[in-house]
Amino acid sequence: QFQWMLRIVDVAGALEARGYPPDVDVEVELDIEDDLVSENRGRFTLGVRDGRAVVSAGGAGRAVLHVRALASLYTGWLRPRDAVAYGWLRADDATVDALERVFAGPTAWMSDMF
Repeated sequence: QFQWMLRIVDVAGALEARGYPPDVDVEVELDIEDDLVSENRGRFTLGVRDGRAVVSAGGAGRAVLHVRALASLYTGWLRPRDAVAYGWLRADDATVDALERVFAGPTAWMSDMF
């Protein structure tokens, strides 16, 4: 199995472009750390409904994680509970449960390697 990397360069844009399970209706407040892209750094509110996301600036930042961990959640390579176990995500149980629903689904894959 090939491994590949993903670097999120636009947190809001990436989260809004991704598809989500159609039965999920949640709002999660993220606090993203990013030492390279200042626009990614800060608090975002991610609202998911009917398979689509809307991201806005602000919120309480109940889920604290680096953009690298977000990339792993985004692609399905890492479950939120595992991110907590590794120390890559700090959040209360209710927020982790919401993230589990948001990022549920198959692991991303590519048919072509470059």
